Amino acid sequence: MSDDETKLPHLSPFEAIRREKQGYSEYWSARELAKVLNYDNYRNFLKVITKARIACEQSGQDVSDHFVEADDMIDIGKGFISWSTGIAVVK
Repeated sequence: MSDDETKLPHLSPFEAIRREKQGYSEYWSARELAKVLNYDNYRNFLKVITKARIACEQSGQDVSDHFVEADDMIDIGKGFISWSTGIAVVK
């Protein structure tokens, strides 16, 4: 192992996809979380997000503090990128 490799901190898959934006604390794209959690189909992961929103609400939390609509750039194939509305999961 080179000296450079030993100096790099280990990042978990979740830390590797973590984002920060001014006005927010850290957040994660639901699309990227779905991939890290091995969901082949993003639509199936949206069912999990829906259940998490319900659990959040039932525990007395403000859902909008934890789940925010956000635009994602997605690869639609052959080098083309498209914008799609997604969900940001906020810490």
